Amino acid sequence: MLDAGLSSEVLDIPTARVFKPLLSPARYKGAYGGRGSGKSHFFAETAIDRCLADGCRIVCIREVQNSLKDSVRQLLVDKIEALGVRDQFDITREEIRGHNGSLIIFRGMNDANAENIKSLEGFDVAWVEEAHTLSQRSLEMLRPTIRKPKSELWFSWNPTSKTDPVDKFLRENPPVDAIVVKANHLDNPWFPRELFGEMELDRAKDPAKASHIWDGAYDVAPAGNYYGAEMAECEANSRIIQLMPDPALSVHTAWDLGVGGNMRFWAFQADVGGFRWLYHHKFEHPGLPHAASILDGLKAKHKWRFGKHLWPHDGSSKDIGSGERRCDMMEKLGYRVEVLPRGDIGDGIEAVRRVLKMSYFDRDGTVEGVAALKAYRRKFDKSRHVFVEEPDHDDSSHTADAFRTAAMGQHLLTNDAPATAAAWAKVDKWEFIAA
Repeated sequence: MLDAGLSSEVLDIPTARVFKPLLSPARYKGAYGGRGSGKSHFFAETAIDRCLADGCRIVCIREVQNSLKDSVRQLLVDKIEALGVRDQFDITREEIRGHNGSLIIFRGMNDANAENIKSLEGFDVAWVEEAHTLSQRSLEMLRPTIRKPKSELWFSWNPTSKTDPVDKFLRENPPVDAIVVKANHLDNPWFPRELFGEMELDRAKDPAKASHIWDGAYDVAPAGNYYGAEMAECEANSRIIQLMPDPALSVHTAWDLGVGGNMRFWAFQADVGGFRWLYHHKFEHPGLPHAASILDGLKAKHKWRFGKHLWPHDGSSKDIGSGERRCDMMEKLGYRVEVLPRGDIGDGIEAVRRVLKMSYFDRDGTVEGVAALKAYRRKFDKSRHVFVEEPDHDDSSHTADAFRTAAMGQHLLTNDAPATAAAWAKVDKWEFIAA
């Protein structure tokens, strides 16, 4: 299960075989998997080894680091003690300095900007722990900053979603100069007996959640997510597939009118069998004329017969430039819209949950929309370390708001019979699913 003495000539550190590829030089190194795999322990031991071998300068990074308690500092200190090299380092609250000039510091990327991140240009290694939380902005800022010849970027994480930036970068289409391994508890010859009991308890209570925690599978219902359970049910029951529109039904749209590129809409059909979500659009260019042109293109391409266009309450507000109501402007562009009254967000979220239980999604046409519904979550209070009953207004929230518009406006879909759970159970739901 393990090989000894693979780390360097300085320390003889027993290393699990799964991590052996990471001992070779590479620009990018990644280890992902579940709890108890030893990912963090491997990178911590390797960091100490590198510091002693060649005076390495290492920055340990997390997306959010409110204090050093959030960092890997204590793990590194424990490793220094366990490896018997305490006399080779000066350990302070802020950093770890080796007597040979090595240095380990700790940073949070959420506080980084173009100016203060320049101080990291001379570092040999950046180790990103809990890399699944790393934002796209942080990843794009960090990569060109660590630029010293033969410098490396290390990433350790337990995957949450295939849309996480680190997963898209290192697993979906990894760079040529990247070494990435998957490690789980079965790869760890030192897996504690106590953790084995915890793992078995989790598997008995919630197998899907345990698969994420212990096996490194994607989290089907992340903590704080509004629709995690419903979207997991869609996945489990094969309701995210290739769909064919019913030519007898109207295609409705439901919108969020965020500023500029934050505008979104869903195109869908509704009948006694439930909801077919055919298409999701995320605007790259602002403006109602552009929005109308997108609808024109969809109508021409798919021969859709549009029904209702559902807008949220701010659709009746006046455009700053023209002074006209936005709903009137859209009607002049050829699309009459139904503006819904302002509704309670909590009621809307419950309406969405009911709709999701009767929904099918086109796999290709709604890929971004489905990812956003999975990601939509409560705001996290960092001071109290709890989720609060308020949506986190990130990129996913605009798509979720558009979906909520549909759920709150379904009673206006008079062209087609309204969907009910009882009716849904009686129809052949596979009729308009492509082979």
